[in-house]
Amino acid sequence: MNFFKWVWGQIIRTNDKSDQEMSRVEDQSSEYKEFEINVAGVTHKNNDGSSRKKIASSCHYGQKLILVRELDNPYDKNAVKIMTESNKQLGYVDAWNAKDFQAILKGTSRTYSHIECAFIESGMFKPEDEDKLLPYCTVSIKKYYKNN
Repeated sequence: MNFFKWVWGQIIRTNDKSDQEMSRVEDQSSEYKEFEINVAGVTHKNNDGSSRKKIASSCHYGQKLILVRELDNPYDKNAVKIMTESNKQLGYVDAWNAKDFQAILKGTSRTYSHIECAFIESGMFKPEDEDKLLPYCTVSIKKYYKNN
C-alpha cells in the first residue's frame, strides 16, 4: 500500500463549523464508504423563491437525492447542490467535502467510481449560544470504490 494512502486513511478530521466528526479511516475491502453530512444553506431560499426548509420537511427517510455540480457558483468553484429527483434544491454539500465530490461527479477521482445520496432527516435545533431554533437537514453519502 502506498505510504501516503496509508497516512491519509488514518486521519480523523473535525469540521469545526458543524462540530461533526467525520472519519477518514477507509477500509478498501468494502464496496463503499458511507457517512452522514449536514446540508449547508438550508436556511436560504432557492432562486425561484421556494423554501429549502419546506422542501426538506416534505422529504422522507431513504429518499434518493441527486448531487449536481454547480460550475457557475460565484462563491465556491467546487459547489455541489443537493437536489430532489423532482429538481428541488435542499442546499449544498459543505465546502470541505465539495472538492472531493466534484472529482467523483466529474469522473476524475482516483479512488471512487460514483457517489449516492439519500435523505435522513430534517428538523429544528437550538444551538447552545443562540436563543432561537435553527433548521438542519442531514443526508447519507455513499462513495463507491473503483475496482482496481
